[in-house]
Amino acid sequence: MTTSRSAQPHQETVTSPAAPLRRAGRPIPAEGEGGVFTQSWFPICRSTDVIPGKVFGTTFLDGRVVAFRGNDGVAQVLSAYCPHLGTDLGVGSVVDDTVVCALHRWQFDRSGACTQTGTGLRDAPPAAARLFRFPTVERWGLIWAFNGTEPLWELPDLRFPDDELVVHVGELGTMLDVDPWVFCCNTMDIQHLEALHGTEYDPQVLLGDEAFTATEFSTFIELKCARYGTPMHYNYGVWGTSFFTLDAEISGRWYGVVDALAMPSPGKTHTYILGFAQKTGDDLADAAQAASAYCWERDVLIEDLPVFQNLHFRPGPPTKSDRSVVKFYEYLRKYPRAHPSADFIN
Repeated sequence: MTTSRSAQPHQETVTSPAAPLRRAGRPIPAEGEGGVFTQSWFPICRSTDVIPGKVFGTTFLDGRVVAFRGNDGVAQVLSAYCPHLGTDLGVGSVVDDTVVCALHRWQFDRSGACTQTGTGLRDAPPAAARLFRFPTVERWGLIWAFNGTEPLWELPDLRFPDDELVVHVGELGTMLDVDPWVFCCNTMDIQHLEALHGTEYDPQVLLGDEAFTATEFSTFIELKCARYGTPMHYNYGVWGTSFFTLDAEISGRWYGVVDALAMPSPGKTHTYILGFAQKTGDDLADAAQAASAYCWERDVLIEDLPVFQNLHFRPGPPTKSDRSVVKFYEYLRKYPRAHPSADFIN
């Protein structure tokens, strides 16, 4: 039996509402995107990791580097792979002021130049046989390397000269699955400091346009925090894309903190936490104060861990209280990026 078209049941067309659009901010380039990285100072390792006469190898950017000390004890960071056949110099040795390849005994000085091959006078070093030399500084118990041929800026000074400070070097102990600059965004996120960490601030005292240049976001904001029942007054600043400094007073005594953010690979952050105290002549008390500064900062960062371990970072629609972090986003978008060591460390 055939059913006529007029006899078919009436069907209404249901129109679904349009899907909402996500109003996202302009993206910030990830580390390694387009083959380049931010040109900042990055910690490579602890000073104690680089033993005289030994080579220390580790990952950095998207490749591998080594650090060693010459006869004068000065540390240098170089690309890790021998230009001859690619042997990792991290398994090599140190002779005088050179790092020596374990395979053919080629030697490289602190400038990265090959000074001698294993066969001596029979085979002169090829002119093209050299390593990439990273600008290197040893400070605050860490060895730092700058991503570039020459540093665009220098590590900042704290309130007191280094020789008047006691430093306690520690680590967060957990690898973060974000770029170091994302960590710094968290630092500039005033809402998060208030909501998660109980910090108070004057909303009228935020960042001005003069607070940063093309390569430094060396701005300071005064904040107040009462943790463990002790009121604290502190200010802090972000430097480059890889660390921040905190300057504070508790019960009338100064202490400082530096969170130094190593980048063992794109999208990864290893956090060194440095606690500082001013020397008073009481070595035990000064060391305890520096250790206390480290512990305080570590406890604060531990509160952030559940967020960082699941963070899918992307700038969204801001509010009035986001003024400082929005300025930091713009700073990051314009930040110099390069990768001059790419052909050497990969």
